[in-house]
Amino acid sequence: MIASRRTARTSRPAPGDGLPSSRWSLPANVTAPLKRAVHATAFWRIAAVVICVVAAYNFSLQTLFQEMSQQTPLAYLGLVPLIALLLAVVLALRRASGPDIHDRYLDYIIGVPLLTLAMGLVIFAPQGLPSVYWLHRLDLLSLPLFVAGAISLAFGVRALVRIRAAVLFLFLAWPYPYVVFLDHELSWFTDTTASAVKAVLQVIPVASVAPDGNFLVSHATGLSQSFTVSVSSACSGINSGLGFLLVGTAATILMRGRLALKVLWLAAGTTFLFAVNVGRILLVLGAGRVWGEHFAIDILHPLIGLAMILGATVVMLIWLPHFQLNLGLGATSAGTTQKAKPATARTLAVRRARIPLALLAVVSLVGMFANAGMSRFELLAFGLGPSRLSPSSVASAPVNGWTLSEVTTYTWATRYFGPNGTWTRYAYIETSAAPDSAPPAAITVDVIGTSDLGTFSTYGLEACYGFHNYSLTATNTVDLGGGLDGKVLRYSIPGTGGYWLGLYWEWPVSIPGGERYQRVVLSVDSSLTSNEPNAQRLVGLARELVRQAAEHAPSTGPANY
Repeated sequence: MIASRRTARTSRPAPGDGLPSSRWSLPANVTAPLKRAVHATAFWRIAAVVICVVAAYNFSLQTLFQEMSQQTPLAYLGLVPLIALLLAVVLALRRASGPDIHDRYLDYIIGVPLLTLAMGLVIFAPQGLPSVYWLHRLDLLSLPLFVAGAISLAFGVRALVRIRAAVLFLFLAWPYPYVVFLDHELSWFTDTTASAVKAVLQVIPVASVAPDGNFLVSHATGLSQSFTVSVSSACSGINSGLGFLLVGTAATILMRGRLALKVLWLAAGTTFLFAVNVGRILLVLGAGRVWGEHFAIDILHPLIGLAMILGATVVMLIWLPHFQLNLGLGATSAGTTQKAKPATARTLAVRRARIPLALLAVVSLVGMFANAGMSRFELLAFGLGPSRLSPSSVASAPVNGWTLSEVTTYTWATRYFGPNGTWTRYAYIETSAAPDSAPPAAITVDVIGTSDLGTFSTYGLEACYGFHNYSLTATNTVDLGGGLDGKVLRYSIPGTGGYWLGLYWEWPVSIPGGERYQRVVLSVDSSLTSNEPNAQRLVGLARELVRQAAEHAPSTGPANY
């Protein structure tokens, strides 16, 4: 009897994680109500966490979903949060085992720092990195950190470990790595697709190659109805390839099999989609030859692309057994497959979460207002990060009441700002002054370009003036629009009683194959004009310049390729 009592005590479980245990059981009339209560509690708690995440990242998620309607390589990134949510549900239901963690202190030790770091990237980073924050989309980089912290507080570290793959999958929604890769490799991929189509046309001559490299399709009814088709980046297969890699990566998380075989399956699927895309282009060319341009381009082209991508994905799923893989959707871990075990009640590792959910709601409310304020960045950048501006934005942006002319170019800028560093000086002359007024001030505009942002810190404007013995008498920061901050400086000129007044800012600009950074400096010397310069004039000119540069920027850019 003593041994029996000890056995009974040691067999009592620690608080579970919401999954059945085979070590103890309750009568059926008790188990069923407990299961329903736990299911209801878990459902509402999951709903509360999802609502907090959506509220805290409302604008960030909106930019992802808006891009899904565009013909861009990054359009499928909007699927990542939805796929991650589905993965979390499947992993939570499928895996019955996990680390034996039942420590609420550990939940807070992990969850609170993750939330703090995520909110720091959303609230404080835009002020510290205004020129590159939206370019790098650090808000989306913080999204998985916020989700991980929320799960740790609301469900415990044990639940976070169990669905860690779904949380890590959220990092795939960060667009900056894709932009960097596509900037360098997109033209190569497009050229490769076009070359493959040209090679097949030697065997299936449904079109001819024009002198400019495009494809000339002659409608069967006569040459007068010929039209030209070009293989753009959107048609090169990069869109479907990236979409397959996202969906395929989620599928490999659920698959049963060796990691090397999963990678091989992904590589084979990407190659197969490339071949399918070449066939799609040939089919469009052939349809244009038989039925004309309207049917081929306006009707068949948008429909067959999606159909062939879905068909290729289904084929790759059917081929899973050839790679010794299976999705394992019906699989359960050992310990849950024993039919002889009695039914048990499900429990939650964190039985009461009112305080952490209240904390999470407050943090989400703060994050919601900070995230919504990021709409200001859209003036100078596209939704998924790349800058709207080009290296010539300053020179090509007209400013009412001012004329801009180039003064000189300093070739020695490479010594300070890298081998591709540039320095061009312009002059603004006011044209709206009254005829009998004093001569207007000539405002100097220096545009310094570099691919190494760190050189701007090494060779700052303040250090330059200090080197020439100018004394800084006043400084302040002004808002120039589009999330861009400018810094106003006033320096006294030794021995003259005059002063320099300057305003500068730094911003990213897009170029083929990547991005560059520019420092734009507006400055005026009080000794060169009888018209007293002042900071308000410089700030007004700078704001108008920024606004005009944004208005004259292209409506599509690197994100649309």
